[in-house]
Amino acid sequence: MMAVLTTAAWAGTVTFDLTTGFSNGEEVSTIEKNGVTLTFDKGTNSNTPKWYSNGTAVRLYGGGTLNVSASATISKIEFNITQGDQLSADAGTYESGVWTGEATSVTFTQGGTSGHVRFQGITVTIDAEVQGVATPVITLDPAEGPYYEGDEVNVGITCATEGATIYYALNDGDWTEGDNFDLTESATIKAKAVLGEEESDVATKVVTFLPAATTVSTVAEFNALQDDTELTFNGTLTVLGQTGKYLYAQDANNGILIFGTIDQTYQMGDQIPAGFTGKKTTYKGAPEMTNPAGLAAATANAAPTAIELTVDQVDLSNFGRYAVIRGASVMDNYIVVGSDSVALYTDRFGVTAPATGSVFDIYGIVSYFNGNQFMPLEFVDVTPAEQLTVAITPAGGDYDGPVTVTIACNNPDAIVTYAINNGDDVDYTEPFTLYENATVTAYATDGDQLVEASATYNITLPAITATFTPEAGTYYTAQNVKVAIENTYGETIVAYYLNGEEVEYDAENGIAVTESATIKVEVMDEHHADVAEFTADYVISLPEPLPASGTATIVFADYETDSNVEMSSDDVMAYITEGAQYVAGATDIVKAYKGLTGIKFSSSKANGTMTLNFIEAFPNVKTVEVEAENWHNATTGVYDVAYMNGVALADSMATYTIAENLEEPLASLTLTATKRAYVKSITITWGDSQPAIIGDLNNDGTVDVIDVNLCVNAILNDGTASGIIGNPDVNGDNNVDVLDINALINIILEK
Repeated sequence: MMAVLTTAAWAGTVTFDLTTGFSNGEEVSTIEKNGVTLTFDKGTNSNTPKWYSNGTAVRLYGGGTLNVSASATISKIEFNITQGDQLSADAGTYESGVWTGEATSVTFTQGGTSGHVRFQGITVTIDAEVQGVATPVITLDPAEGPYYEGDEVNVGITCATEGATIYYALNDGDWTEGDNFDLTESATIKAKAVLGEEESDVATKVVTFLPAATTVSTVAEFNALQDDTELTFNGTLTVLGQTGKYLYAQDANNGILIFGTIDQTYQMGDQIPAGFTGKKTTYKGAPEMTNPAGLAAATANAAPTAIELTVDQVDLSNFGRYAVIRGASVMDNYIVVGSDSVALYTDRFGVTAPATGSVFDIYGIVSYFNGNQFMPLEFVDVTPAEQLTVAITPAGGDYDGPVTVTIACNNPDAIVTYAINNGDDVDYTEPFTLYENATVTAYATDGDQLVEASATYNITLPAITATFTPEAGTYYTAQNVKVAIENTYGETIVAYYLNGEEVEYDAENGIAVTESATIKVEVMDEHHADVAEFTADYVISLPEPLPASGTATIVFADYETDSNVEMSSDDVMAYITEGAQYVAGATDIVKAYKGLTGIKFSSSKANGTMTLNFIEAFPNVKTVEVEAENWHNATTGVYDVAYMNGVALADSMATYTIAENLEEPLASLTLTATKRAYVKSITITWGDSQPAIIGDLNNDGTVDVIDVNLCVNAILNDGTASGIIGNPDVNGDNNVDVLDINALINIILEK
């Protein structure tokens, strides 16, 4: 083809797509396009001292170099890297897959001696427009080998420079004009493009035709081949396992690993028909077939039979075979039988190794990777079964009350049943309770063993009880009676009666008793034979009215009991010595204790409070006298302080006086202590300004010689005397003298 133009010009970017155009494993050295050349130099990695393609990228191993050159100035190079990096450049700046600078040639080095970089694309930016002819590109059809003797390959040559004439030469022979021809034998192809007086750089491509593929029919014949031998496998294989690019199979005597892109999906036991191709290689010491092609769908399925191997027979002589190692244990990723062991490799098929402690028959495939390995497919637990046991607790015997029976078996997978009094078998799922005499028989079976146990229980149920709070008795106020019922089992029915009439029971407040009455309770449950009946009699007696005047002393119950425990309002009761009907209840107790000297309020660290609420308020109170003792600190000499209705008491025998004619009757007294105080009694004096009976100076309800004596004492003591409550001015002349004695005598004589 003759040129139309005498020159050509180009500028901009040149992009290399490295994901196509190469066969898997093809070695790569130089790629040229539009005046830009990529030169790959092998790395120092001893395992793969070359650049090569895996079909989707070009790999550069550690220590290798890549040179990018052009006939014009390069300003930018962008790399599409899918794995690895650590590249460094001998010019410009390189960072994160992008090089910038000004150069016509840049060399990139992969750091270290291990690892690699995968390039899927490289884009080179040319800064200035250049004159010249683009280097031709040589392509093959089919694009990927291997090519064998007798095959025919079509060669096509193209040039990016419009109007350029293409020439090619074979094996350094003469140049021939043309851009398409067929090739049937190995040759080195060179191509150049001419436009006017300009010639391109020469492109080179080597095409190798291999001898016709070797044919084998057994895995043993395959193993005997030299590495890199192309072959056709004409035998039938049985599949053992497939995962990703790994396919394990075997014939009658040997196993094989086929590695590569496999277009079929197989199951264990599938029969692979003959006629597929591949290449014999050795990887990490073990034989394998790579570059498989022509694998057909399975024709049948026949489950393989595992050969029995000892641990020391897991080696290359049995590589790839389906085998079983019997009676083995697992320890630290090793299979152990006796004193022998072999590495256990579980990653290939994702099989989880069981915990150490059991014995297994391990089924899998013999492997080799720089040493012997076994890849498990299944662990069958063959640990000898322990003796099956079943036990009943508690032991049989005599019991006062219900018995909860538990059945235990040493094998959690065993089936456990039980029968009561030789009745029907029941599956045991949880403990059960007995309420009457019974014999329990338990059974357990694991399929191989059957064991039983038995226990006899003699059960006496405690009688049903009922507790009334408050207890039966005489009370001065209405009561809310609560009933606590115990020793009932199963479904229970309770009936409540007040004076013979059934009433509803209030769980929060009990039964209201506002007048004298009898409470009866009937209780029946599903396990007691008889109905239990309980009664309590309550007498509600209101106190008699207080007299117009008088004196009453409140003493504290239990004050002679030495028990240093916290008390409740039920523990602390007070009463009035003169007229027992005037009962006071102690409430609002905070830290009140019993003690030898009386009621002790509080401890050494917290305040104490107690309130006495009177059933009937005391009118016109004159005095409140407290017999008390405050605690004395012997070290500091300081007394703690006690209070009555907010007024501080003296250290002992304190008198608390309330003014006459109170606006409100005295309904309660509140005692408090800052730390500790002891109270024995409280005396209250109340009444009108003069006795109800004229001349009754001692307020005992009568006028007699005692009142005369008190009047004489009053005359001798200027009108006052101890023990006088009434007015000694009997005749009302505002003088206490002998005339008052005469008046008293006349009152006595007139009676």
